[in-house]
Amino acid sequence: MFLFVTLHFAVALCPDASLPHLVKSWARSAREKDKQVCRSDVKWIGTLLYANAKMYERKVEGASGEIIRQKDIHSQLARTRSPLQICETGFNAGHSAVSWLLAAPHAKYQGFDAGELFHQYPRKNLELLQLLFGKERVQVEFGDSRRTLPGFAMRRTTNGTVFGKFVCD
Repeated sequence: MFLFVTLHFAVALCPDASLPHLVKSWARSAREKDKQVCRSDVKWIGTLLYANAKMYERKVEGASGEIIRQKDIHSQLARTRSPLQICETGFNAGHSAVSWLLAAPHAKYQGFDAGELFHQYPRKNLELLQLLFGKERVQVEFGDSRRTLPGFAMRRTTNGTVFGKFVCD
């Protein structure tokens, strides 16, 4: 008598990052574990953000996710300060936002961006990152930062939030 045993390993298969519409569909129903595997792959996310932005505009600015020194600084700041919230002016395609989110896995990201004043893709890439990281972790205020930043600071101080746990880039 022979006994055959088959082992099955569940491996998260990240959808093709060059096809953002497939990623969006996958992200809406994917388990958190699977999302975590895919979003930890910086190259995959960078490809995804770039491909998604290219759907709305021919020229995409930035790609700071490829700047190793910047990612190192984000990691160092996140380790030494343990931020609860990270503020950044200039979301653009979202590459540095991803760097921050990965460096500080318990922090929330608050970006400020001109949005449609200059580009069509920032809001679309925000939606994508919210699918991957959660709306509660990734927020961006769009508009003129000369107005949105003071408004944000005013809301935070009137709500009693302490700025000591913020890292602002």
